[in-house]
Amino acid sequence: MKKKKPKILLIATGGAIGAKMINGKWKYGEVTAHELLEIAPYLKNNFDLKTTTVFRMDSADIQPDHWLTLANTIYHNMKSYDGIVVTMGSDTMIYAASAISFIIQNINIPIVFTGAQIDTSQLNTDAKRNIREACTVAAYADLGESVIVFNGQIRRGTRSKRINASNFEGFGSVDSIPLGNIEHYIKFNKPQIKRAKSKTVFYNKLETRVGILKVYPGFDNDRIKSSIDEGKLKGIVIEGYGLGLMPSV
Repeated sequence: MKKKKPKILLIATGGAIGAKMINGKWKYGEVTAHELLEIAPYLKNNFDLKTTTVFRMDSADIQPDHWLTLANTIYHNMKSYDGIVVTMGSDTMIYAASAISFIIQNINIPIVFTGAQIDTSQLNTDAKRNIREACTVAAYADLGESVIVFNGQIRRGTRSKRINASNFEGFGSVDSIPLGNIEHYIKFNKPQIKRAKSKTVFYNKLETRVGILKVYPGFDNDRIKSSIDEGKLKGIVIEGYGLGLMPSV
């Protein structure tokens, strides 16, 4: 009896992994989700893959409303697939991967974000490796969370940070080692959130009236008061030094 292939949904949103140079300008999303499968024959041979393209954008242009659109696409397809892979530009991937983990809770399949530092037209593109490893994690990992798979590392969406815009090691983990890695097989370095057995919860609203103030030498504390007095924000996150220290004056 022929073994059934894991069923994966590949959602494309643009970014370098889906970009082409046309008339001297980068066009994002010109490489469709279906075309991405052509760069790595391994994918079709090992997975039952379906594709959809929801955006054709540079990730720098993706806003919270786009996260909600993406979350809707993920949520309404989760029951039909073993895992979901989202291809996206790397600049704001950490925001999207983190947002999805809050918008969709009690996740019962892996939701895997990936992308590329080098576009698919180049011989040394990292797209082939990243998309292959992302699909492998989506298909076989006992994960019930939103993660980023990039350069052989599996990182929790809510604990990832952008560390480099040029080399293949584009991401790091905040105060933590990577959740796991994938070379010849998937290996977790720390306990992962496993596929939830309870009902998945979907939140279809986001509050965007939140500001961030970063403390630096010479920071004027009156900025906090003026931000409140303007009345445009419902919350303020103050990024202090170290463990959250603030100037005493």
